[in-house]
Formats: sequence, structure tokens, C-alpha cells
Amino acid sequence: MPSPRTSPTTANRSWNWPARKSAESSRPGTRKKTNAGPLERRQVDATPARSRRRCGPGARPATPPEADNDGNAKKRPRRAKAMLRDPLNQAEAMAQTASALPRLPARSRTPDVDVGLIYTGELAWMTRLASSLRDAGRGLAMRLLLVDNASADGVELWRDCLDETAVVRNERRLGYAANLNRILARSTARYALLMNTDMFFDPAEPCITRMVRFMDSHPTCGIAGCRLYHADGQFAYPARRFQSLAVVLARRCGLGRFMRRTLDRYLYRDHAEEETWEPDWLSGAFLMVRAEAIREVGGFDEGYGKYFEDVDLCLRMRLAGWNVFYYGGTYCYHLERRASKNLVSRDALRHLRAYLRWHWKWGFAGGPAPAPRLRERRAA
Repeated sequence: MPSPRTSPTTANRSWNWPARKSAESSRPGTRKKTNAGPLERRQVDATPARSRRRCGPGARPATPPEADNDGNAKKRPRRAKAMLRDPLNQAEAMAQTASALPRLPARSRTPDVDVGLIYTGELAWMTRLASSLRDAGRGLAMRLLLVDNASADGVELWRDCLDETAVVRNERRLGYAANLNRILARSTARYALLMNTDMFFDPAEPCITRMVRFMDSHPTCGIAGCRLYHADGQFAYPARRFQSLAVVLARRCGLGRFMRRTLDRYLYRDHAEEETWEPDWLSGAFLMVRAEAIREVGGFDEGYGKYFEDVDLCLRMRLAGWNVFYYGGTYCYHLERRASKNLVSRDALRHLRAYLRWHWKWGFAGGPAPAPRLRERRAA
């Protein structure tokens, strides 16, 4: 938003220009050409005679006609004075003026980031997240790829939260991995940011901008995540190791108090939150994916359904020679709903089925380590 104070150059625009011009034309020293051609008329000195006054020792500096000795505005419309007194009124007036203007066409250049969101019906969460996107990506060309996953109220409310928005509508509800693949198929940006709707950004933290800078400075990074905090400020541990059977018992059977060391290792509690390192996998609640990498390794495995699709993609990235980074230089908030924490529930059974499918696919040793020769070739 522009400064509430108006510069003298900008203030000149609020004068009564025809009256001022006729008054100045009668002053001595004002250059006047009546029979000049178009080119010569451009060269006429249009500077007010008062500002061309000779300034020497003892000469009083010229004061713009619209300002008094205290620098207060004169001869301004009442609306302009109110805008200068109250920045909030100024912002409101600018917003009303902008809403009356015709919408400009979207920028033709390729977006820096395509933000992918899946809306099923969480109205309050989606509104909070969409309203914080613009501040989080200051200075970037962003586009919103919004999947309407057969919601009851639609997604028209958030079409204007970014300059450019593309909507993908599902006739019937699809799984999480299938919707993410639909987003990636429509993405044309350098990076795709895949997020849950139960997240939001701090208005003072340009999280998306810093993530793009990190990805630009690490060309071998295929996937990156950042610090995630719950609404109460507790760290969410988005970077984790591959789950072993001991981790499943500790987390699903209430044995965590007896297996502290196992959980500490699983959650990388030996690393500080602000550090940057390469974990086994990152939480799918916030994933920034490089377009080149996702085209090479393919999208998400839709056979997992709701869980372990992020673990599978991170492992395939590492096997293809791409780095998976946890970047501690920025953060956002996650209102996590861990529906699978109960031992006997539908989500817990889905999580167990996805866990068995992942181990059946990759083996029960926690997954193979990435080949060093592939990384060296990628870095070269």
C-alpha cells in the first residue's frame, strides 16, 4: 500500500490546473509560445515561475502553492484530506477505485509457483488459508490450482484470492493422491506447492518466497518442506524417518512413553527446528515439488489412498537421484487432525493398510538407500 503521506510531486496533481496555468502565464518570466509546432510545444518550460525563481544567498526557498509553512496540505479536496489523515480511509478508497476498474488479463509469463489445494467442504479453514496466500508469496508470480472435490458449496468464493486461478471439478469424490495428480497434470510452473486446507501462513512471514529461493539455490532438490507448527505453537515434526514396526507399536498402541528413544529417532529430535537436512520423507501437508523432478519420477501412487503417498514419493525421488530437503529457514501453521491416532477407527485401518502396502512394495527393511552415483551424476 502506498505511503499515506503524499509527495509534493503527487500533490501537484490535485491543484486546479487550468486556473493555475492562466495565473502563471500572466507572471513575468513565464515562457510563452503561441505559434509553436507540436515538437516545439513539448520543449516549452512548464515549470511554475515560482519554482524557477533565482535562489541565491539570502533568497527565500520557493514553497509549493499547495503547502503552508507547516507543510500541511492546502487547496485539497475534502476526501483527499481525510485520506491523508487516516491511512485506513486511503486504503479503502483505493480498493473501491480498483474494484471499479476493468480486470487486467493474467500475466502471460510462466508462474513461479502453482499452489495446489483440494477443497471438500472445510469452509473456515479454506478461507483462512486462501486469504494468507498472497502475503506468503510476495514478489512471486503465483497461480492457484483449486480442485473442487465434489463439494456442496463450490469454490467460487476463492477465485480471486490470487491473480490467476484454475479450477478442476470432480463429479465424484476422489482420493487424496488422485487429486494431487490432477493438480500436477495441470501445473506449468517451475514449482508446485501441494498443501492441505487445514493450514495457514503468518502474514509477516513470506514462506513461499523463501521456499522458492531455497529451491533455486539447490538445483538438485526435488522436494522440500519447511517448519510446521500447530495452532498452539508446538512443533509438528514434518521431517521423519521410515516407519518400522516398533514405531507403529509406539504410536498406535499407546506405548510411546515406554519407547521414547524409538520415537525420538523417528521424529529426528536430534536436529534443531531451524536446521536444514535431508530426512527420509516429509509430511504431505506441505510439499514444494520441482516440475522437472516430478516429470521424471511420475506422480503419486494412487494405490495408497490417504496415507503413505508422501513417503512413497520421497523415496522414489531419492532413488532417482533427487535430494529431499527439510528447510528450517521458514515456517507455516498446520491445524493437524490426526484421525488415525485411535487404535480402532476407519482411518487407523486405512493407515495400517497403507503401511503394509508400502512395505510390500519396498521391502520390510525400511526402504533402500539412495544410490550415491545417481546423486553425483545429478549434481554434475
